[in-house]
Amino acid sequence: MMVLSVQAGIELNPWAVIVSPAACYIGFEVVTRLLPESTQPRRFPRWQYFGIIALVSSALNGLGITLVFKQELDLLVAAGFVIGDMAGFFVCLLILIYAFRFARLLAKASET
Repeated sequence: MMVLSVQAGIELNPWAVIVSPAACYIGFEVVTRLLPESTQPRRFPRWQYFGIIALVSSALNGLGITLVFKQELDLLVAAGFVIGDMAGFFVCLLILIYAFRFARLLAKASET
């Protein structure tokens, strides 16, 4: 991997591998502690809860990755990471929603 990245002119930073999972974990913990799901049942749909977790985690990830690669806090670059992360989240969410609906449809069709 290092050979390919050097040939492509891309700098790989070993801290990036640590910062991204840490940001996701911290974002998850922050949201689950600030908005516990069990104390207020059905306050908002579960997909919105996952969306809030994704937004907080991607904001922390964007800030962390920006600090790792640029050694300064550039909010424009961090916003680009957040937009990319959230776009990926929504695409994956839509794919999963339709995949589970299709699986439920197949299960109902096989019962009859």
